[in-house]
Amino acid sequence: MKKLKIFIPLFLFVVNPVLSQVLSVNKTSIIQNNKVKGNYLLKLKEQFVNQNEIQSLGIIKTDFSAVVLELEALKILTKTKIDIINDKISGLEKSSNNVLNGEQKKRLKILKEQKVKFNKNYNTINSLIFKAENIGVNFNKDAYYNNQIEMFDNKINLIDEKLIETIDFTESIDLKEKLMRVRNEKDVFEVDYEKYKKNKLKKKSWLPSNNKFFRTYFFKTHYNKENDKTELLNSLSFFKSDSIKTINTELVNDILWIGRISFSSTVVIDSEDNDGDQKKEKDVEKLINGGGNFYIDYSVPIYTNYSKSIVNFYAFANVKIATDLKGFDNNIENTTANGSLGLNFLVDLSSNENKFNFSLATSSNLHYGTNDFFENLNLDNHLFFNTNILGTITIENKYRIALRTNLASEPNIRTEKVAFGIQLIN
Repeated sequence: MKKLKIFIPLFLFVVNPVLSQVLSVNKTSIIQNNKVKGNYLLKLKEQFVNQNEIQSLGIIKTDFSAVVLELEALKILTKTKIDIINDKISGLEKSSNNVLNGEQKKRLKILKEQKVKFNKNYNTINSLIFKAENIGVNFNKDAYYNNQIEMFDNKINLIDEKLIETIDFTESIDLKEKLMRVRNEKDVFEVDYEKYKKNKLKKKSWLPSNNKFFRTYFFKTHYNKENDKTELLNSLSFFKSDSIKTINTELVNDILWIGRISFSSTVVIDSEDNDGDQKKEKDVEKLINGGGNFYIDYSVPIYTNYSKSIVNFYAFANVKIATDLKGFDNNIENTTANGSLGLNFLVDLSSNENKFNFSLATSSNLHYGTNDFFENLNLDNHLFFNTNILGTITIENKYRIALRTNLASEPNIRTEKVAFGIQLIN
């Protein structure tokens, strides 16, 4: 929050001169017809600064709201102007059959220079909108587009009424031209809105979280993450295998770019008879449950089927960094560290109301670590594979019963047993 408060005035300090430059450049070009476009921008700004309108449209008023809305309007008008210039260039080239006199060449040169200028302005506006939206401006774009279209409709109806009432020929011609301009601007808005809706609602099976419009929905449906806030103590699991008991806690998790990052802790408890075999089992349990006393995991979704049926498939890749801290664990002599790169597959079967969920998951990982890490596992190779196999039954999305085992490239780390576990999910 402190960073945001510091960044807001800094952002406005940078944006205001650039925005002023964009507005000044467009005074004689974008808003050539002050009666139409100038009044349009003025009404647009007044409309959205009004607090009642803001509430009704679902807009959260911030220091950037007026800036962003004006930029959105300028973006539409700039695009309209670019299209008009393109039409003029095309018409000029066609009408002259590619043979231009001096006056036409001069006109064509001016139009092309204007096109370059407006394209540059358009890119600048897009960049400013992106920066503003990514530091906290939050408004309902659906409501924004719908409101603008309604505003155009009202304007069109008003012009139509004037056309019916007028008996002046010159005024009638002016009103018809004005009506055409407003309808063109409305068409641009509607096309832009359709593109937005298409991108917003498009579900991608491959790299699903890469779609920024759909990212929140993906993590809500796949990880039960209801908001953008960092979550604490998300899950607590307990596994028992013979005399070894393992407690794993996900301490904190959040969304980072297209993936999910988490920080977790693993505690392994053995019996009082801590012989060599139990020490080995304890180290293997830590490896299977995350890699050490503490570990950071970053997972990136690769594929999901978004099936409407009760059967779903999900695959993701993950990178994990783990450590065993000396003093935290009494069975190690030196602090160790290790990392892994994994590929995970899950298939689940859910009841109609998601009261029950049955899943089977595999997690295959390539491990590498420090010399002490391999010595504790009694391994000669400094690179090995391990695959965890996990079957679960989840009830009410809160309680989970699990059975777990593993397969490994090294015999020393194969448990050859099935551990039973329960998990509490926040």
